[in-house]
Amino acid sequence: MASFLIRRTLWIIPVLWLVATLTFFLMQMTPGSPFDAKGEKIPESLRASFNAKYGLDRPLFQQYLNYLGNAVQFDWGVSYQESDRPVSDFFKERAPVSFRLGVYAFLVAIVVGIPLGVLAALRQNTWVDYLSLFLATAAYTIPSFVLGIFALALFAVKIEIFPVLWNDDFKSYILPSLILGLGSAAFIARLTRASILEIVRQDYIRTARAKGLTKQAITVRHVFRAGLIPIVTILGPLLAALVTGTLIIEQVFGVPGIGTLYLESIIARDYPLIMATTLIYAFAVAIGNLLVDIAYGFVDPRVKAA
Repeated sequence: MASFLIRRTLWIIPVLWLVATLTFFLMQMTPGSPFDAKGEKIPESLRASFNAKYGLDRPLFQQYLNYLGNAVQFDWGVSYQESDRPVSDFFKERAPVSFRLGVYAFLVAIVVGIPLGVLAALRQNTWVDYLSLFLATAAYTIPSFVLGIFALALFAVKIEIFPVLWNDDFKSYILPSLILGLGSAAFIARLTRASILEIVRQDYIRTARAKGLTKQAITVRHVFRAGLIPIVTILGPLLAALVTGTLIIEQVFGVPGIGTLYLESIIARDYPLIMATTLIYAFAVAIGNLLVDIAYGFVDPRVKAA
């Protein structure tokens, strides 16, 4: 297991290098300048001054090597739009907000999705199954921004239970966490149901019944544990996506998180912010996949890390 973890961890390095390389050259290929991001042309002399200040007048490959050298030292540079403010300062402010929101939404997805899927599978073709499928399908197919706007209009404006504007207190996290987690919960519920139904049809489950094991014992010891394997597969990337910020939900609820920061940096063509945010997303997904591989061994001992 130790050698497997070392190999999988080392694989993160070329993945991040590939993401950084593609992002860097794609940004350079995009027409325009970060200093014209607001649609106002600036004098050529001023543009040349800015390019010299930030090293954008150097050969492209030299800029690329300089960026990689700084990134290895965790130096993400400074923002072009915020008076030379270090990029790391933005993440110190925004990352905790997105992290808390993502963790709350992840808990909603797990607590709602898995029990709902298990219940639907164990009560197949009953009203419980049909109701669960209906709720899961509705939550998954309705766009999150529609649910978010409806939730704001009802619970923040009409009933006035939650704040309309972001206050960075616990109540401010409730609505966006619920809306963000519901879509994931619906997907998890459908996946759980399908996985459980496949397991209960296996021969070893019939054998367990023939031996006289109770339904509860079979469900806990065999069905539930084996049925978790497909769910574990998506939990790592799902957690990574949630804690790194979800752009649409953050925009709807005015959450000052990484998703909002990413959108702002793209609009402003702020290269250092775009690069740093993209790498953080890639790193989070890579770590999520690594955690999934580790979790396999705990969920199903038959799965061996090779």
